[in-house]
Amino acid sequence: MTRLKALYISSYHPTLENDDLKMLTELGFDWFSTGIHLLESNSVNSIEHLRLRERLPRSKDHEELKAEFLVNNPLYYSQFRGLQYPEISLCKTFVDKFDLVIVLPIHSLEHNWDKIKHKPVVLKTCGNTYNQEMKIKKYFDQGLKIVRASETENLMKNANPATVIRQPFWIDSLPRWKDGNSKVVLSFISHFKQRRSTQPVKNYLEVVVPNFEYELYGAYAAGHKDPLVLGTLTRQQQLEKFCNCGCYFAIASGRAPLTYNIVEAMALGIPTITVGSKVGGQWSTERGFPNLYEPTSLFRNEIDCLMYDDPVKLKDMLTKVLEDSELRKVLSEKGSESVEKIFSNHVVCKSWRKFYKKEYGFQC
Repeated sequence: MTRLKALYISSYHPTLENDDLKMLTELGFDWFSTGIHLLESNSVNSIEHLRLRERLPRSKDHEELKAEFLVNNPLYYSQFRGLQYPEISLCKTFVDKFDLVIVLPIHSLEHNWDKIKHKPVVLKTCGNTYNQEMKIKKYFDQGLKIVRASETENLMKNANPATVIRQPFWIDSLPRWKDGNSKVVLSFISHFKQRRSTQPVKNYLEVVVPNFEYELYGAYAAGHKDPLVLGTLTRQQQLEKFCNCGCYFAIASGRAPLTYNIVEAMALGIPTITVGSKVGGQWSTERGFPNLYEPTSLFRNEIDCLMYDDPVKLKDMLTKVLEDSELRKVLSEKGSESVEKIFSNHVVCKSWRKFYKKEYGFQC
């Protein structure tokens, strides 16, 4: 049986890109990505934040496809700047080699629509605004299918009809958190320095930094390293930190409905605490959007994880979770159970199979 082929037009998030490609592999697709998998291994290893996922095996015709792609994008390598992927140009003969096109950046959709519209095209969104929804409406009317990673995006003004399919987590392959009575409050967040003005980061600075032993890691743009951030870890180092912390403090990123490190922390069984709906959704509500913050609708406070807007309550409950082994045990067990029901690769794979069969008749 001939394997289906997918062209994946990547965005600026290498971790989500790798998880998308891993899911395509699990579904039986051969794929070609315009993102980090175009780079050679030594290039990836030189960029710290690209090392948070393993390199995936590429299809046997990858080199041939890459050579053809670079003919139309001769400046690709010189324009690649970490999280800033270069704009790409496609030609119809190249696109004809694929059965499916998956697009993440809306500007790439606009730039290449006439070259890809004759194929099934899926736009994946994560944190769209209503202005962006207006931009993509004309493509939706021409057959574009939209898949969102979050339910809350469907609440947005001007939201185009879309299917919700979560990002996958390979929970079975993850190690488990070790309750060794550590007092370290662990957090990961990218671009911490640029996000210091957001309320979730202000809460972290007020609650965690002055009162607890903490470790903060994350990627940052050139020239924007924050003195509180210890650095960017490899995947193995990240997992070691996860497994040996006392608890995890998930810092909401602002625009995105869900910060995926909260899901991964809970998947490993780490007792997790974060802000509540008011603080987590402040970025979106201040800009006239609905409250896009999703953890409070996905998880149960004080059962799956701890979620509070009040800094005093956050501090008190952080103290309690670090001291109360029974509370840690409940949060560890219930948190990982809830994440598995929603985000495990088995659940997400079923959703994608159903979507592809319904929309395109693909058997995958």
